[in-house]
Amino acid sequence: MKVLKGTVSVLMQLLTMQKKLDVKLVQKSFKIEEGFALDDIYSGFKSACIPCGVFRRNILNKTAYDLGADKIATGHNLDDEIQSFLMSFARGDLIKFSKFGPELDVIHPKLIPRIKPLWNTPEKEVGTWAILNDINIHLDECPYSHLSLRAKIKEFLNNNEDIYPGIKNNIMESFKKDFNL
Repeated sequence: MKVLKGTVSVLMQLLTMQKKLDVKLVQKSFKIEEGFALDDIYSGFKSACIPCGVFRRNILNKTAYDLGADKIATGHNLDDEIQSFLMSFARGDLIKFSKFGPELDVIHPKLIPRIKPLWNTPEKEVGTWAILNDINIHLDECPYSHLSLRAKIKEFLNNNEDIYPGIKNNIMESFKKDFNL
């Protein structure tokens, strides 16, 4: 089975963390769960993020439901949130605005709601905290990320944060005010 670059090192990090925290690690793959690998289908889409996001969320939800979970906690941080917000804004996709914020509502009994405990924490602070607490973190980008709108928005935000410190936080504060979060 073909795996994405960096996947093996991420798995090794997860196995180490699993043992350290004494928690169960549930492994899933597109090939086994959906019958194909992302490499096999991404070229038929405008961006590899489209099928990856849809199928990844489907696998996460099915697994959480099967395990009896009542929430899925994701690692989305402030940078991820404002990137998603600006992507939706740029596309005029107002429906996606309902998915922003620290907690998503239950919309169907078989869809497990997501919580984002790090949603208001900058990516740099998450990384710094992990390093200070001796947590080995995965820093590799997805091999398809350079093709995405998210990568361009991330680069734009990072470049402007260097020039205008606080711009990311200002965007988040504006977003929170506009959406009463």
